[in-house]
Amino acid sequence: MRSYERDQNWADNEEFVALLPELGAGLPIYALLEYIGIASFNHNPRQLERLVSATLLDLRLSLIFPRPSSEEPLAALHDEIFIKAYEYMKQRQMSYGDAQVLRLAEEDGRHDLFVTWNARHFRGRSPIEIITPAQLVRRLKLNASGA
Repeated sequence: MRSYERDQNWADNEEFVALLPELGAGLPIYALLEYIGIASFNHNPRQLERLVSATLLDLRLSLIFPRPSSEEPLAALHDEIFIKAYEYMKQRQMSYGDAQVLRLAEEDGRHDLFVTWNARHFRGRSPIEIITPAQLVRRLKLNASGA
C-alpha cells in the first residue's frame, strides 16, 4: 500500500511498507477493497489494476477471504455481508467497514497483530493486539537491537 508524500505519516508508512515482504502479512479483502476505492479517485482503471497487482505482489501480502457459513451461496452471502457484520457492529460498536476488516482478521487466526493507522477505532474491541505502523516499526527496531 504505497502511501502518498503529502500524508503526515508518509515517512512511517514508507518504513512500514518496506518491512511487509518479510513479515508474512495478511490483508483482509475488505481492506483491499477500501484501498481500491480510495485510490480510484486518483487513478484510471488501468493504473488502478497495475497498482493493486504491484501492491499484492511486491509486498507479498496474502489476501484473507471470508469463509462461507453455508454451502448455499445466497445464504453464505447474506451471512457474510449482513449477519456477521451486524453482530460485530452491535457488540463492538464499530462501523461496517471496520467490523468487516477486523472480523476477517480474527477469523483467519494466522496473525496476532492488527496494524492500522486507525488503532483507536479497534483497541479494546478485539483479542488481537492493535498497533499502528509506526509502533510496529519501533518494536521491530528494538527487537533487532536486542533491547
